[in-house]
Amino acid sequence: KLALGDVQGAHDDVVLATELEPRNPHAWTMKGVVERQRGETVAARVALRRAIDLDPRAAGDARAVLAQIG
Repeated sequence: KLALGDVQGAHDDVVLATELEPRNPHAWTMKGVVERQRGETVAARVALRRAIDLDPRAAGDARAVLAQIG
């Protein structure tokens, strides 16, 4: 949905994904990406850090987005 410009729909999806699978680092990374698109940098940082905490070895994408946010 995000690729189609439906930021609100993407947000709804990632919120649901993190609720259904709270230990899924990919869901948290995607939530961070969507929050960044929404201009919610604090929420993006929180989500991305959660992804990194869940799986530090597989969190390259989360780290990359976090570095872009600053």
